[in-house]
Amino acid sequence: MQKYLQFSLRRVYSDEQEQDEPSFVYSYQTQQYLRRRVWRTLRKLGEVGDSDYIKMAVAILPEYFDGNTPPIRRSTFDKWDYYQREVKHHWDAYADYLTFNHILYTNSYRYEFTSKSWRRCKGYQPSLAEPNVREEAFPELWQQHPHVLLQLLRDSKCHPVQHFAVNILRECKSFCASLNVDTIITLVNSFYIDTVVFGFELALQSLNVNEPNQILINALTDRIFKYTPTIDNFWRIEENKFIQENIQLIANLLTSPDSKTRNFANKFISSYTISDSTASLINKHIIDCVILKIFKLLALAPTQSQQAKLIIDDLVTNSTAQLGEIDYNHLLMLLAHPIIEVQELGTLIIIYLYDKVITSKVTNLYDIVYLISIERVDKWRTPKAITIGSNLIIAVAQNPFPEIRNVIKPIFRCLAIHNRSLQIQIAVEFIKIIENPKTSIDICKFLISIVQENINIWAQNISK
Repeated sequence: MQKYLQFSLRRVYSDEQEQDEPSFVYSYQTQQYLRRRVWRTLRKLGEVGDSDYIKMAVAILPEYFDGNTPPIRRSTFDKWDYYQREVKHHWDAYADYLTFNHILYTNSYRYEFTSKSWRRCKGYQPSLAEPNVREEAFPELWQQHPHVLLQLLRDSKCHPVQHFAVNILRECKSFCASLNVDTIITLVNSFYIDTVVFGFELALQSLNVNEPNQILINALTDRIFKYTPTIDNFWRIEENKFIQENIQLIANLLTSPDSKTRNFANKFISSYTISDSTASLINKHIIDCVILKIFKLLALAPTQSQQAKLIIDDLVTNSTAQLGEIDYNHLLMLLAHPIIEVQELGTLIIIYLYDKVITSKVTNLYDIVYLISIERVDKWRTPKAITIGSNLIIAVAQNPFPEIRNVIKPIFRCLAIHNRSLQIQIAVEFIKIIENPKTSIDICKFLISIVQENINIWAQNISK
């Protein structure tokens, strides 16, 4: 009987296959199965370090192009947990292409894989500039085959693929140093801005000051300048026009990871008087790049302090003015990060750069800055710091805004290192607040979560 039921539940398409135009043989389920099968095959090759992974990936990626992408979409639904709330998810244009996303974004902090498609991580907006960071699967394999990335730059008509190839090639220093002038000029004349900027970087790195290559200089000049003849038969630059037409290219040059390219762009832009609106557009692009670096910082694990220092040094050195433009929520996320250097970056931005209108909500930032300074400098040793600091922790823990309450989590956690007895005393105060019937449900849940997170640490230190 069981065998009969199993047989009867099978999908049989023999009759359908006999039709002139069968419509059910290649079903949606079959399509999804084949997509998963392609990535499974690629993944197995990558896991054993087989170069066939690269060959297959390079054959697959050029099949995607910008003109064939479905629209960006959004879904909204209600979720019942402790209370009903509306949940929104966003999918970018290539979200349904499983193999494409696995190849490009397996190690991404911007996208995450659900059971059927890839969606944006919380907080990431598609309007932001692309990050100069490696996100692909099996990065070591791509590093071993840089020549195929040049092939992708020539053949691909897809912006994410171009960006992916450029990010890897930037780290292949010896290979890029061997590229000839014709190859560099081809990159400079690309349709894709990321590839153009990469071509500029290579050109500026290869130029010899004493014996400059005039062909290369002419290629760079022709790519960015627009010339028009005057009545005096001289050539002049239509500044406003060409800057506006090339604003994205100029902004990308200004934010290039290569210092020579940034210096070139800064000297170039400082030699012209540009309108406030044009300067605002360039600045907006740079701010987008800064926010992406902030997202990269926030994605780091507590043990990745060295990586955090490198990103922070880059931000402070190259984007100081734009750091003051990041919004309030990003500042709070920096202050709430478990890595102390990331907290310090948020603190420095508030002290030296943050000039937004001070509201009752923003005032709490200065209390948090004070707490971080106690943790970093005083280390909870002096009576004054202990008294003021513990009162501030208790006050911030009862703040009506959850994004502000979350900031004290790493501060409270670090108390276990400097002053565990004070941490336990504050925990006792938290319990009293929880027992108060006037305390809101949200604050009670928050305080319970803080106590639960630290109770295992306390238990390990109880002498038996």
